[in-house]
Amino acid sequence: MSKHEKIPALSPKEIGTFHEVLIAQSTRVLLGNPAAVRRLGANPRLIGAAFKTLLHKGISSGAVAEWETFYNTVFGLDLNLGGVVVPPEQNGFERIIIVAQGITLNVAMHACKERFQTWQYADDLDKSVITNDRTTALGAYAIRVRNRIEADEETKSLSANDLLGRASQGM
Repeated sequence: MSKHEKIPALSPKEIGTFHEVLIAQSTRVLLGNPAAVRRLGANPRLIGAAFKTLLHKGISSGAVAEWETFYNTVFGLDLNLGGVVVPPEQNGFERIIIVAQGITLNVAMHACKERFQTWQYADDLDKSVITNDRTTALGAYAIRVRNRIEADEETKSLSANDLLGRASQGM
C-alpha cells in the first residue's frame, strides 16, 4: 500500500478480534499488578500513550532492519540495532537514519569513495570537523530527517553558527 492510498476502515469482525486479544492480553499482564490497573484507570491517557509507543516500535522495526542490512552490505558489519532509540514521529520528519557505533566521518567517506565519485575539503574529516551535534562514541543513535534531497528551504541560507544560535540540531 502506497503512502497516499486510503487505508480502509476496520470491519466489525476485525474490531471484535482486536478487542478479544486486547482484553485477553491486558487481563493476563495486569491481573498480577493491581497498582498498575488503578493507575491506568485513574489516567486513561496513559493507555493511549502506551498504544502509541507500541505502534511506533512496530514502524521503527522495519527501518532498523533496513539499516542492519545496509551496514552488513556496505561495511560488512553484523549488527543488532534493535536497542537503538528511534525518535518519535514528528510532522515532516519521516525518514529514519541510524548511525552505527564506530562509523566516523572518515569511515563513511571511504565507503562513499568506493561507490561513486566524491570530493572533500580536507583529507581527514574526523580531525577537521571539530564540532558535531552527535557522535557514536557512546553507541549507535537514530535521527529523523525530512525526506528531501536538497537542503531544507527553511534553513538553506543559514550558516552553522546561525543554526547553533537557534539551537537547531543538524545531521
